[in-house]
Amino acid sequence: MLLSEKLSDAEVRQLISLIAHICMSREFQALKEELAQYYCEAGYNNFDITAFEDALYTMLQQMEEFNPSVKELL
Repeated sequence: MLLSEKLSDAEVRQLISLIAHICMSREFQALKEELAQYYCEAGYNNFDITAFEDALYTMLQQMEEFNPSVKELL
């Protein structure tokens, strides 16, 4: 199922905006770099992609805890 089939255009735009703001934040960048360094040292394949995914997931989870309406978009 496509995301656009589940969410309205406005909700998709809101979700994209949320993710963009997260990815541009200093907190996200610092977490991503810390995870990438750890994963690289641990010998992960694609450590940079895994670090990005894990940092984004973590930040989304934190936002969901403080703003339950975020959960409606995910």
